[in-house]
Amino acid sequence: MNVEDQAVALFAKANPVPSLDLLEPIEPVDIDSLKGGSGRRGERTEPKTIRTTDFRPGRPWLAPAIATIAILVVAIPMLVSVTPLGANPTPAEQVANAFMDSINEHDGRAIRGMYALEHQDDFNPDGWVALTGINEALGFEYTDVDCVELAPVIFADGTGATSVECSWTVQQDLARALGLEGTEGTYLLYISDGYIVRAVETWHDTTSWGESFEQFQSWVQRTHPDDYWKMFSSPSEDRLTIHYLDFYMAVDPEALELWDQYVDEFVGEGGE
Repeated sequence: MNVEDQAVALFAKANPVPSLDLLEPIEPVDIDSLKGGSGRRGERTEPKTIRTTDFRPGRPWLAPAIATIAILVVAIPMLVSVTPLGANPTPAEQVANAFMDSINEHDGRAIRGMYALEHQDDFNPDGWVALTGINEALGFEYTDVDCVELAPVIFADGTGATSVECSWTVQQDLARALGLEGTEGTYLLYISDGYIVRAVETWHDTTSWGESFEQFQSWVQRTHPDDYWKMFSSPSEDRLTIHYLDFYMAVDPEALELWDQYVDEFVGEGGE
């Protein structure tokens, strides 16, 4: 017996399944029976969860692959066809994805149109136009967006909604100019009949934002003192103001022009 025959005999004895014909038939997997909600943490103070499970919808668990020992590595086709993740979003996930697209496009009017007439949001939906305007001036960009439907909820007034959590990483021009990392966070959206009734934004860490914004604020005060109070405003003043992560920003048309101009100037100077 030569060396090649000895190798074949050795691996034939080691293989627990000498022939694939001897395998028992595999029962088909019911993908729908494996669907359910997620157990992620998020802000849940007002709504009451009425159903939870351990699985995310649209994320089927895969049947274990069968491996056989061979002298050469051979790719064996999967026995179960799996749809790519996110290829079939639920109706609520579609609304959430459209919301995140509009956030990235700085389209506040589109976001305002996604809200139900009767909503549960503490934030006035009309403010989205101003908020996306300041975000555009600051160069906000959301990446690694992933929206997943969670369990339905019931609000204190007895109305219900489907919850969807969108995770993301956000970066903006001030932080980029200073070489700071982006920040991860989530939007928790509550959706009823295809409309948003509440949106809760959570940043996992505001260090990068706070540091970059404080440096920019000091820079404006030092280099453009006459325009400082045109851009930064307290809520007591009779001006259109956004309170965002402990900072007050004027967002009337005159202020937004200054934000555009001075953010570009700050970035051009490398944040100095």
